[in-house]
Amino acid sequence: MPDQNGWYRNPVTVNWSGSDATSGLASCTSVSYSGPDGASIAPSGTCTDQAGNTSAPLTLPNPLKYDSTPPVFSPSADRAPNAKGWYRSAVTVAWHGSDKMSGIASCPASATYSSPDSANAGLSATCTDQAGNSASTSFSLKYDSTAPVANSARARTLA
Repeated sequence: MPDQNGWYRNPVTVNWSGSDATSGLASCTSVSYSGPDGASIAPSGTCTDQAGNTSAPLTLPNPLKYDSTPPVFSPSADRAPNAKGWYRSAVTVAWHGSDKMSGIASCPASATYSSPDSANAGLSATCTDQAGNSASTSFSLKYDSTAPVANSARARTLA
């Protein structure tokens, strides 16, 4: 059975079977497939009887769809931080995901960070392809939306 949505993402073993009414079946081949990724994989095999006769190549009625590669994606902020590397108002990060083989099943469009103030803030997301492969990434940022507190101090002059 495929892993998800008709796609395999883990190694697949195909076992062929057959029969021979005269000398009896000796063996049929077995194939394990683990790549490369493809949307129309057609492994083949044969069966051999006790007399040494080999069947014509056997193929699957429907090709295998195999994708073991997770999607790729990258974050991009709606603007750059200030010259010191800080954001001081809400920042929206878009997640741009793609998957060349089976296509994206789910990937958030964007996320917004607006609190709490932190020198080690961040957003993260996970994208999943149609075969069930997932990839995660994060976007680190420094965020401070709070103005400093100003105090007045009287200058003291020494005589």
